[in-house]
Amino acid sequence: MSFHARLYFPRRCLWDLRWGPPWDVEAEVRVPCDREKDCGGHTLAVSERSYDTPADSARGLAEATTWLLAQAVSRPPYAWRSLDPGCGCLPGLVD
Repeated sequence: MSFHARLYFPRRCLWDLRWGPPWDVEAEVRVPCDREKDCGGHTLAVSERSYDTPADSARGLAEATTWLLAQAVSRPPYAWRSLDPGCGCLPGLVD
């Protein structure tokens, strides 16, 4: 299981060197896929926002990490797995 937060500005193309706006902040909770054919993982919770200034986006990143901490302590790891019935990690959830 993993918790990620990131701050970035979308590029319009590879040679576009402009910096924002927007500046995007994304936070997510993911679990790995335990099926025989690994799909790369499953996203269970996401928080996304866009900002017009770098300072606002930095504050947004701090808020996103606070959100991740709240998610992390809200339930034990096995409870996160039970939220993802498409994952083959718990017996009886997947055919």
